[in-house]
This record gives sequence, structure tokens and C-alpha cells, in this order.
Amino acid sequence: MNEPSLSIVQCKQCHGKNRVPVGIGSIRVTCGHCKAQWILSTSERQEAKPVSKKSKKKGLSAWMARKGAVGGTARWAGDHYLHLKTKDPKITVAEACVKMVNLRITVGVGYSKTKKEMLLEPVNKGIDSLLELVRCVLDVEVGQDFDDIWWEEKPLYQDVIKEELRKKGVPESAI
Repeated sequence: MNEPSLSIVQCKQCHGKNRVPVGIGSIRVTCGHCKAQWILSTSERQEAKPVSKKSKKKGLSAWMARKGAVGGTARWAGDHYLHLKTKDPKITVAEACVKMVNLRITVGVGYSKTKKEMLLEPVNKGIDSLLELVRCVLDVEVGQDFDDIWWEEKPLYQDVIKEELRKKGVPESAI
């Protein structure tokens, strides 16, 4: 008995990859990652394409960024921003960023005087997005290596940061 051909479709919510059978008409697809559901007809499906080494690398890089320092710092920023916004609905993004950085350098371990100044400088000049706050925090905490990597992987890191902030429920105006 022949097994049905499979195609890979990407979830529009979480961008997770899902395998679906080809050539059986309309089907209900449930994302294996976020449990979103949608109806997919044969005409919407494309044959599966071989995965290139470059896309595998991007997939691994995105996973590492999401699970590592980039995603973790973005989740921290999202959590604290929403907490501050709950306590004071009129707080601006810039004011929230100042409070979050002051908390991080007060509670955080291993901040030298120089690193504190490096983190406070851009914040005091006025950061108006959580994306920029996350980049500044990572730049100081990871160091020069992160700054070099940021410019190589900027679109990927920005996507991961935005995705993590959206998952937390942060409004687009703050991202």
C-alpha cells in the first residue's frame, strides 16, 4: 500500500512547520506547535521542497536566539513592561525603559560601574521601543561579540524579539 505524499505548510500564527497529506481535498489542519486550526484545500498546497543547508542554519539560529539570551531578554522586557503598564497605565515606553534598566542594574549581579553607565547612557537619551531596549541590554551584557553578531543577524534577531514581545501581549506601539 502506498503512503500518501506529504507537504510541509507553515502556520500563519507561530510560523511552525506542519506536515499535511497531499491530494486528498480540503482538510482541517491543527498546528502541532500552537494548536491553531485552519482549513487547507489542495489548491493552496505546494509540493514539499527540499530544505537547503542555509534554511536549516536559519532554523537553528532562530531556535537558539528564541531559547537563548535574545528571546529571554525579550520575554523579560515584555513581562516587566506589562507589569509597569498595569501599575501605571499612563507610563510611556521611554519611562518604562528607564525603570526596567534601573531595576536590572540594581538587582542584576556582575554589573561593573562601567557596564551600568553603558546601559544607562542610551536609556537616559531616550529609548522609545522595547526592541531597542533589548538590543541595548544584550549589547552591554554579552559585550562586543553581540554587537558584531547583531549586525550579521539583525533581521533574525529583530523578528525573534518582536515575536516574543507579541506572545507576551505587548502592544505594537511599544515594540
